[in-house]
Amino acid sequence: MKKIGSVLGILVLSCLLFSNLTFAHFPDPAEHVLHEEKFIAFSSEFAEFNYAGYQGSYSRNAFVIKLPLIDRLSLRAEVPFIILRRDSKSFAGLGDIIPGITAEVFHTEKIHLNINGFFETPTGLHKDGIGAGHLSFISAFDIGYEINETHLFHGGVDVVTGLSEHDEEDAAPSLVHPHSEPEILLHLGNNIKLSESLSFGGGFVDEFNQKEQKHYMSCLGSLLIGRKNPISVNLRLPLRENNRLNWSINLRLTI
Repeated sequence: MKKIGSVLGILVLSCLLFSNLTFAHFPDPAEHVLHEEKFIAFSSEFAEFNYAGYQGSYSRNAFVIKLPLIDRLSLRAEVPFIILRRDSKSFAGLGDIIPGITAEVFHTEKIHLNINGFFETPTGLHKDGIGAGHLSFISAFDIGYEINETHLFHGGVDVVTGLSEHDEEDAAPSLVHPHSEPEILLHLGNNIKLSESLSFGGGFVDEFNQKEQKHYMSCLGSLLIGRKNPISVNLRLPLRENNRLNWSINLRLTI
């Protein structure tokens, strides 16, 4: 227990030291609790924001598919559709498509460790604020540790690095990361199983952008309903700047 407490203490301290620029996707608790080799999921995320002098709302609706390639290696792709309302203007369209590979490095009854590599492709229009405007690479790892039959600790770190430049002329400040400098997303949480088909959890999400030297830590609460085809509901409350309320709903179908 002392070792577990030490690890949790270090991770919480790290969470306090890391920081954030603008928008982060919700970590889906089903990604940590369940380990299907293949699935189709739909997620809907909504947030209100006050950023860079702009006020409005942001809605991100995405289809996600995961298919096995070989043992412990899977292909994962995410196709988002964005609706952005900024001041008196509205924008809608295809967001940045994210294909990539997930490798299950280690998996036992108690512990799992996944490493991911994704490309964020510039399919969303940056001038409208719904795309980053250039190619980025996302390297990430997720770890889960089953403390006992009812408690699952999970955490992860994502690093986003821009691989190309975009033209910032006539482009309003975007809620999508410009990735001009490497950015880090840290998430940390704990899920508690109430029954075979119901669990809830909570945790922290924090982002760091070296260029901006800002961060917006958030508290994350989640509810997971169902085991085979679960629905997860997340609520994110800001603990620092940016005054944003963020919620998401994820529906996953095993195939």
